[in-house]
Amino acid sequence: MRAAFLFLAACTSVGTTTDPGLASHVRIANSQYIEGAMPRSTGPAMVTGIDSLNNTIFAGQVNKALAGRISNGGEAVAIGFADDPGFWIVPAGPMDVTLPDQLTWSAKASFDDTLEPGPHDLIVEAIDGNRAFGPPNTLTLTVQSRQLDLSGSKLAVSLSWDTEADLDLHLVLPDGTIVWSGNLNSYVPPPPGDPMDPNAAAAGGILDFDSNAQCLIDGRREENIVWRGPMAAPPAGGYRVLVDTFSLCAATTAHWDVDVFRDGNDQSTAHAEGTVTEADTRGAHEASSGVQALTFDL
Repeated sequence: MRAAFLFLAACTSVGTTTDPGLASHVRIANSQYIEGAMPRSTGPAMVTGIDSLNNTIFAGQVNKALAGRISNGGEAVAIGFADDPGFWIVPAGPMDVTLPDQLTWSAKASFDDTLEPGPHDLIVEAIDGNRAFGPPNTLTLTVQSRQLDLSGSKLAVSLSWDTEADLDLHLVLPDGTIVWSGNLNSYVPPPPGDPMDPNAAAAGGILDFDSNAQCLIDGRREENIVWRGPMAAPPAGGYRVLVDTFSLCAATTAHWDVDVFRDGNDQSTAHAEGTVTEADTRGAHEASSGVQALTFDL
């Protein structure tokens, strides 16, 4: 299959195979980049399915899993954004055990960090043994902005960073409760047997996402703890913001920024920034772990 893969690239007249595809907004691992638009559809092979766990992506996301099927007679698939300067060729995989007249395909897609928010059409076409491209099948991926949504918020604490590292936001509340990936909500349930306030959980602050967890790169590089909605009630007193470096995930450093926002206003009321190195990954990664970024009072 590898020989056929290279031969396919040589037989196309749409570009050369020496371009690494760095100008494209999508890059496909273990594939071959071809400069130029996909050739006009002339072949019978079709993409019969595209499987994607989530069609929302982030700019900079790495190794998003894509898969699907092509009709028998296809040998590969071409993948690319409609407005990119080239496309990628991925060899077909084995027969689909549930659909013996079709072959499987799979790919790992990474996205440029300059990809604009909003919908982007990813085009997938089957290629047959005569090097003819089949009709296009489209998967619309929506790039989600990393900007924190402050609508309806009473208090928001935001951590963002600049490399594909696994950093974690920890927020120590006035009563000592810590909101982090191990405790997503500031609400502390009462002891067994005590009555539960049905509105208490809605009053709490919630961590929205554990970005790049265990170095599974999602491109987000942002974590936020937000008190939002009419029941939200951030407690009065002193707060401490910690930044824990769980892993640099092969990066050498990560520069982080922390901001605090009040009452839905997009002007930060407190800001801090810093840089972490490999030394910051050492030691335990518990609720109280991390460097202190800043303190503030409500």
